[in-house]
Amino acid sequence: MLLLLAIAALALPLTQNTPRTLGGASITAVGVQPNLPLNASDSSESFSKALDENIRLTREAIEKSPDRSADIVVWAESPLALFYENDPVVKEKLDGFARDIGSYLIINTVTRQGQNYLNSINTISPREIGINTPTYLKLRRYDKIRLVPFGEFVPWRPLLGRLVPAITGDFTPGKDTVVNQLKLETRRAAIISGTQFSPREGIERTTSYARVGSFICYESAYPDIVRRFVKNGATLLVNVSNDSWFGNTAGANQHLAHAMMRAIENDRDMLRVTNTGITALITADGQVIEPLQMFTSGSHFWQAQLNRRLTFYSVNGDWFATGCSIFSILILLFSLARNKFSAQGHPTGTE
Repeated sequence: MLLLLAIAALALPLTQNTPRTLGGASITAVGVQPNLPLNASDSSESFSKALDENIRLTREAIEKSPDRSADIVVWAESPLALFYENDPVVKEKLDGFARDIGSYLIINTVTRQGQNYLNSINTISPREIGINTPTYLKLRRYDKIRLVPFGEFVPWRPLLGRLVPAITGDFTPGKDTVVNQLKLETRRAAIISGTQFSPREGIERTTSYARVGSFICYESAYPDIVRRFVKNGATLLVNVSNDSWFGNTAGANQHLAHAMMRAIENDRDMLRVTNTGITALITADGQVIEPLQMFTSGSHFWQAQLNRRLTFYSVNGDWFATGCSIFSILILLFSLARNKFSAQGHPTGTE
């Protein structure tokens, strides 16, 4: 155990001092922090106002971004209850907005399936998706797996259901860590082809892809959930949250710290977008880039790096930590047993 700690101590400074590699594919990502009140969906008027505010903030950030465009736009988990798959008016408006700005729109939604409700993330394409679209480009909905006890569901419902109502709703958990492959804009680049003695100038059209894994709120506190997105192929992570429940406490900073650890563990950039803050890009080495001020409405764009490499943790999970724990317990049991046998072999006192 001491040897393992010594190795970790020697390796840590090397990790911290290694500069981050900025090469490889990157995308322009916009995050919207609307700072909505908890009653944003209480009336049709307040709902429309909140939706229009998200749209306005999105356009504002895109206007400031390179080439006045963005590859993805992320809206926070917020009190704005968007029944995207159940409300044709909302769906038509958001589909049209995604096509208008030419960006993938990643939003927190509520999904009704029969008698069940799900806390979801929908990814809306700026292009038409029809029956002829390749399967790998069809976008799937993510349903929150780890629900908040007493907030989003009531545990031990037969016993507590009548005594303790759920705060925000009675949701059904999802099952799959969904990763969507997003086809980005085709870009043209000048190239030289031919042979050394007969070079030819030309234009090459290249298309890149981003594989995005999105999760909700305090799921960032669960390492195994996040690593499953990466193991399923995510090259970029997105975390949407509504931390307004915490008010002016340490809760938002704690959520941010959880997200930073998940980014480091999996060597992935993560775009964290919240209702009231802290909204920021978290790099794969844990740096928080240009966070928005808490309890203010705003939006911003970031350049996020895409990465396909898998870390030891992404592949193996808590195997190392579990192994260390078992090893420590065995050493403790061995020490206790040795002390016991030693005491039996050397009795004290006089006859």
